[in-house]
Amino acid sequence: SGFVKIDTVARDITTYTDAGLAYGVEYIYRVAAYVGEETSDYTNTASGIITFFTLDWIEILGGDFTFGKNSVLTPLADDYEIMQYEVTNSQYVSYLEEALARGKIFVSAVSVRDDSSSGALYCDLSDPENKISWTGSKFQVLAGFDRNPVAMITWEGARVFSEHYGWRLPTEKEWEKAARSTTG
Repeated sequence: SGFVKIDTVARDITTYTDAGLAYGVEYIYRVAAYVGEETSDYTNTASGIITFFTLDWIEILGGDFTFGKNSVLTPLADDYEIMQYEVTNSQYVSYLEEALARGKIFVSAVSVRDDSSSGALYCDLSDPENKISWTGSKFQVLAGFDRNPVAMITWEGARVFSEHYGWRLPTEKEWEKAARSTTG
């Protein structure tokens, strides 16, 4: 009881991607197989919480810091967290695959954009510095570059990545305080 039919997949399909999932929410599934009019028993329930890849976050305490090229002493009132390391190519590909499954991006051989061929540019696939490519059916990272920081992503591409996971980009002052600390 309490289960609803979420999809009927094609013949011989053994995997199913549920693109409507949210992070941190537990989902419970039972599966039944159909062949013509015959139906198997439902499987036992399987559950899991959808989690994001491992990230290291650090806390930055509010307070004064030196800001800008003239090193002006500037206050930052609130504490905040920021990712300790840059987003990697594999992490960005995970986002792209999820956004594609949800219909949130438009992909061509040379770019990833919001929802149309003339929409906001997120990722320039044609730039040689970019280590992410599109095969026509999936994204892949050039061998050996999985853990390298993602390159050729626009500010909009970084913003939608962050918002996809319920985060936000740091402000200019937050980023600079994290980078410079209180040492100037």
